[in-house]
Amino acid sequence: MEAVAGGVTAPVFAHGERELNYICRFKRNIKDLGDNIAALEANRKDVRSRVDAARNNNHLIRKTVDTWLEQADRLFEEATQLKSEAGDINSWWKGWVTCSRFCLGRKAAKKNVDIQKHLEEKFDENNLSDPRPIQSYEPEPDGDFKTFASREATKSEVIAALKNDKISLVGIFGMPGVGKTMLMQAVMAQVKKEKVFDEVVMVVVSQKPVLETIQDAIAEKLDLKFKGKSIRAEELRERLNQERKTLLCLDDVWERMELVEVGIPYKNAGNRCKVIFTTRNQGECERMEMDKKIEVKVLSEVDSWDLFRSKAGSVVDSSVFETVAGNIVKEFKGLPLAIVTLGLALRNKDDIAVWDDTLARLQTSIYDEKMERVNASIRLSYDFLKDETTKMCFLFCCMFPEDCQIPTDVLFGYMMGEKLIRNVDTFEQARNRLQATVEKLTSAGLLLKGDYGRIMMHDVVRDVAVSIACEETNEFIVKAKISFDEWSDMELEKCKRLSLMDKNIRYPSQIKAPNLLTLSLNNFNDLHEFPFKYFHDLFFFSSLNEIPSNFFQEMTNLLTLDLSNTNIRSLPTSLSSLTNLRTLHLNNCSELKNISPVVKLNRLEILCLNESGIEIFPEEMGSLTCLKSLNFLRTKPPYTTISPKVISRLLRLEEFSGNYIENLQFSSENDSSPWKKITRFKISLGKYDISHLRDIRQMERTEFRRSLILTLSSISISHLIQVLLPKTMLLYLKCKGIENVLQLDKIVPNLRMLAVDNCGKLITLIPESVRDDVGDGVEQGSSSTRLCYSPPSRIFHNLTHLAITNCPKLKHLFPLRVFQLLSKLEMMVVQNCSALEILFRDDSDIESGDLERDKASHHLLKAFVLLGLPKLSSFSGSDSLVVDWPSAKSLTVKGCPNLKRLPLGTHSVPKLETFTISDQEWFNKLEWDDQRIKAELQTLLVLEVKC
Repeated sequence: MEAVAGGVTAPVFAHGERELNYICRFKRNIKDLGDNIAALEANRKDVRSRVDAARNNNHLIRKTVDTWLEQADRLFEEATQLKSEAGDINSWWKGWVTCSRFCLGRKAAKKNVDIQKHLEEKFDENNLSDPRPIQSYEPEPDGDFKTFASREATKSEVIAALKNDKISLVGIFGMPGVGKTMLMQAVMAQVKKEKVFDEVVMVVVSQKPVLETIQDAIAEKLDLKFKGKSIRAEELRERLNQERKTLLCLDDVWERMELVEVGIPYKNAGNRCKVIFTTRNQGECERMEMDKKIEVKVLSEVDSWDLFRSKAGSVVDSSVFETVAGNIVKEFKGLPLAIVTLGLALRNKDDIAVWDDTLARLQTSIYDEKMERVNASIRLSYDFLKDETTKMCFLFCCMFPEDCQIPTDVLFGYMMGEKLIRNVDTFEQARNRLQATVEKLTSAGLLLKGDYGRIMMHDVVRDVAVSIACEETNEFIVKAKISFDEWSDMELEKCKRLSLMDKNIRYPSQIKAPNLLTLSLNNFNDLHEFPFKYFHDLFFFSSLNEIPSNFFQEMTNLLTLDLSNTNIRSLPTSLSSLTNLRTLHLNNCSELKNISPVVKLNRLEILCLNESGIEIFPEEMGSLTCLKSLNFLRTKPPYTTISPKVISRLLRLEEFSGNYIENLQFSSENDSSPWKKITRFKISLGKYDISHLRDIRQMERTEFRRSLILTLSSISISHLIQVLLPKTMLLYLKCKGIENVLQLDKIVPNLRMLAVDNCGKLITLIPESVRDDVGDGVEQGSSSTRLCYSPPSRIFHNLTHLAITNCPKLKHLFPLRVFQLLSKLEMMVVQNCSALEILFRDDSDIESGDLERDKASHHLLKAFVLLGLPKLSSFSGSDSLVVDWPSAKSLTVKGCPNLKRLPLGTHSVPKLETFTISDQEWFNKLEWDDQRIKAELQTLLVLEVKC
């Protein structure tokens, strides 16, 4: 009985003691509350400060941070109120009698626990924010286009011609700046929406077209790989002669193109391949033997005013500005390019003097020439730019050829070479600042968006930019087809920035250019159209294969040097004299294997060797202690070797990228500290091939700045890779020995894209022994399996793209619960896994009939692909599973003969554009809970027999 009594009374006494402590420790709890309030306020200010800095650098703040700040605000307010109430208690006896001391003491103790727990969550560069992704370009109709009835009528005329079975070639002509490209983009968007064509491809031809460049650009958009040089046209023609209807959009054609030589089979049987092109000259339409020519005319006065008002803002409605604004619009003579650029520059400027001055400057241009008004408009837009960094960024863009799709990485190197991006502490901040600057110029109508995150200049805008850049104050020289001996010594001595864009220039043994800061000898002409350059090694040619040994001797102040896309086999000895050089670009120098002169450039910060011939980095490279960015992607030898001694000495490195690297590691683990600060990397260990994963391939090259491509013989990885894994956003894994993805020693909380390929022993991505528990996340697996220390949902909670391919032993992917938690998933591909029987295992801890078990919703999912899965019988073990993908646009199921049911809910169909299958009979036999879904899918079917 005593034992029983003791067992009952012990908890009672413990509870009483705890309640009494709320009274006895009242003052201590209140003091602790004050300390915690101060700590919370300090942390809150610190996080807010870093959030503001991240936003200023064009980062997206994570939802967890916003939630933390909201909770911190609530805790601070509640704790401050509680402390104020405690201050009203003047005596111990008053508090005791009224029970205030007890109640407030208990609240203070609990609030202290809440605040302490809240302060335990820390934010650093890895979990505070993410760089705003660079969106790849997809032509869309400009919002201004559909505003005007005249433009809508022109668009309808073009589309009607394209729908006419007797018409295969349509020419659009009009003067520069009138909106031809905008019209073609609007047409592309409309025919895509109406599904008039199966494929729509746009390429820029430009003033000096290169046959191979145009073929490569078309092939890339069609996902076609050429097999040989001599039969490229035949291969392209064969591809375009398939059953699929294709529209080719050729922008900026200057002279007659022989479409047959390119491999474009226009006027073929049934006109399955149609061509639309834009040109300035009506005569080119005649010479191209088009079936229909359509003119894009200038805007009417009414339309011109409406467009200008939409850009300049409501300030023009004021009686003070209306007259001068109307006179400015008349000066534009209906040219949209001039209206848009100057309208944006004047937007909401409320000083009438600015408007009067603008009108006066426009009226001083030549009255008989419409183009002079366009040029004056662009010049005024440039003058309205507020800061020198933005102006210099605009001028640097004219150093690239006409119609060039400018890689922002190259532009970044030019800008950083001259330290034109100021008040930044890191390269990441500088890149974000440049991106913000580019967006300013794009918003101002001075730059255009290109493919894959690149930027472009309208050729009329570029002409004006070259004119401004070559003025004495800016001291640029931008030339093509002009030899050095045609320039005066004085012109070269004053020049600060020099861009040569012709491969046939004769180079003197030496030039005297003591003030030169940036020199570009980059032969852009061959490559600017084609972003991935898979076939560059077959067709690239440059007459620049040797630079005189003393060529750089009199350029001692040079800060940026670009020798990319040349055939140089060695670097001249005078390169070593460029001791102030900060940026060196040697991209696409496939014949260049020895870079030993570079080791003496001890102020070098950016070194780019992408697609070069480098095989081994000299150990003396370790002396480049100022180096912050080292890049050698897609080098020509199969593998590139870089010594651990070099890696360990590059203490300031912030960016690192390299493919097919051998022996990438530190000299010792103690050398890893500087690499923990690295912000951008693209690293490939071993050879890999992601050509079958087109979306992932494109994103690996453009969007994701923290990528690891691991081709391993075992799951053992170097300490260097372990340091980078927590920051990794894209992980491609090819490993013979891995049995599940959790065998990696480090978690990957920032992972956005996971590609698992050719893992011969992989049975499941997540083993059954790992559960989605809330605790420490430590689970016991088999003795041979080391699991990560985080539940699966934590690993995949940021995942947007998932691809599992060529895994012959894979039985299932992961538990259904994990699939349900992939809330950010946008694309999923499962391909060529011959043993796969089921996608998602049932969870034993979810009762049968549970609503959570029966439903999986992914509101962001756009594409879902199942290919070559002969044993796949179902999505999960539950016949009642329903998936809802309200944003899905593409669904592909091919080579899955045993799949009997597609668990699509009613919310998975509304936005679906295509449902691609390989077997009509298989589709007819599918089991459906709702026959309406089958009926809707039937209208979206695309039959492709080949898997």
